[in-house]
Amino acid sequence: MQNDNENPYQAPESDLDNNNNSAVLLEQPRRVSAGQGFNWLEKGISTYVVPHFSKWLISCSIYALIVVVTQLWLQSLNMAIQFLAPFFTAGALIGCHKIRNSGQISNQQIFEGFSHPNKVQLLLLCLVQAILIVIMVAALFLMSGLSMDDLQKFQQIQSNPEDTDLIISLFKPLLSLLPAMLLLGLAYSIAVWFAPALVVFDNKSAPIAVGSSFINGMKNFLPYLVFLLVTIALFIVLGIIVSIVGFVFGLVSQTLAQAISTMIMAVVSLPILGSALYVGYRDIFYGEYEGNSNSL
Repeated sequence: MQNDNENPYQAPESDLDNNNNSAVLLEQPRRVSAGQGFNWLEKGISTYVVPHFSKWLISCSIYALIVVVTQLWLQSLNMAIQFLAPFFTAGALIGCHKIRNSGQISNQQIFEGFSHPNKVQLLLLCLVQAILIVIMVAALFLMSGLSMDDLQKFQQIQSNPEDTDLIISLFKPLLSLLPAMLLLGLAYSIAVWFAPALVVFDNKSAPIAVGSSFINGMKNFLPYLVFLLVTIALFIVLGIIVSIVGFVFGLVSQTLAQAISTMIMAVVSLPILGSALYVGYRDIFYGEYEGNSNSL
């Protein structure tokens, strides 16, 4: 595994062996075809999720329960869960790597990022992502021309959601910012795309991982765009299914419906996205993409 010698706070070498099956980290990560974006998602689901879903279900159910509790009853902690997202992504990535090596993942798999040797850099990655979000929001705020008084009016909308004139006056300036919002959001997602994998498997520092993810993500912009569009389509379908389930439970209790819907999405989304990220990482940074006998 390649250490980042420029990082004075480099964590101890991880015990996750990346050199299995003679795979070697490429000196220059490669550019792949646009169609690989679909293959990452398909292979991730068929190889790493479906055959091992019972294990994922146990691990992700614990995570989903935490998400539900913080969203419904402990909102003050929900932001902390979002802040620590790279740790949960790392757990899913480590799980995929275990499956690739031995086929065995643990019941607490999603939480293994917290015990990873490079956990300090994972925590720093959380901070870097938060800083990037703050910078993007600040940039959009300055571009919108909104004042601090306008921000207070947004709070008035919550107490008086029927005031259409106020809503239109506040959101009209934001419509012109939609292209900028999309571009900044896309740039951010590319910058953090491979960062958790680079921290976990290659012992990169968080800033270098974000930089490498952005550079190689832009190099592979077309496959990433295909992956993004197919993933959005998939989750729209999942959202419709979850909405139907939520409607049924909503006949009993709206809180129960929200809890069940949130749990289903959390249980399904984390292994799907984590596995697709893992396959894409191995494809671009290791030049590795095998055929799959379990293909959907």
